[in-house]
Amino acid sequence: RIYRRWYWREILGASVAGGYNLAYNVAVVPPAKLNPIITRVLFPAFAKIQDDTEKLRVNFYKLLSVVGIINFPALLGLMVVANNFVPLVFGEKWNSIIPILQLLCVVGLLRSVGNPIGSLLMAKARVDISFKFNVFKTFLFIPAILIGGHLAGAIGVTLGFLVVQIINTILSYFVMIKPVLGSSYRQYILSLWLPFYLSLPTFITSYGAGKLVDGYLPLSGVFALQVVVGILSFILMIIFSRNALVMEIKNQLVGSAKMKKLLRVG
Repeated sequence: RIYRRWYWREILGASVAGGYNLAYNVAVVPPAKLNPIITRVLFPAFAKIQDDTEKLRVNFYKLLSVVGIINFPALLGLMVVANNFVPLVFGEKWNSIIPILQLLCVVGLLRSVGNPIGSLLMAKARVDISFKFNVFKTFLFIPAILIGGHLAGAIGVTLGFLVVQIINTILSYFVMIKPVLGSSYRQYILSLWLPFYLSLPTFITSYGAGKLVDGYLPLSGVFALQVVVGILSFILMIIFSRNALVMEIKNQLVGSAKMKKLLRVG
């Protein structure tokens, strides 16, 4: 992290580095602070079932989906509204960071689903795997941002960061999950597909709403409409979803019989 900040400042320049930091703090930092709390809370539960691989596998992939359900709609929504969010919150002088923010939303999304793996490895006393993989990522990350920054400045650094994160997400299963839980690639993909599927309408409707009213409403009005439409789309997806995990979550969170009926539980 210290190296990254030094590189941004020294190579990209103070102004560009400042813009990059703004985007990074919005798209990557909040999930990075929230998700470890979730995984720390659930670590004791993993530890109790560490010897039951099947039960551990089922609960790990549930956690992966839950973390995705929390993060995916927010980050996909932010990616869509970035072109209105940046000038409204930071001012038009920072419009140059819009594509950086959008790319970093994908980075934040991928990083968010990597957090539960740490709890899994701790529960199985296999932190050594995580350490080795982190060393590998460091050697991958440094040349990626160096080459990216040299070729395309801040966008290049962001693309380098994104490429490393994509590689990390793919390899995480083979290097860290499979050795602990056994072959379960289909479950891994499905656990990531569920939050993406539930969040996709947020992305589509927010984008569509922005296009429909662009030029008819002030910037703040367009942004507010996009946010409201996106949130409503996600809520409706949750209400009408018959997915077993979503039904389980709704059943756990809702006590009232009327609310259960409204949320189509049972």
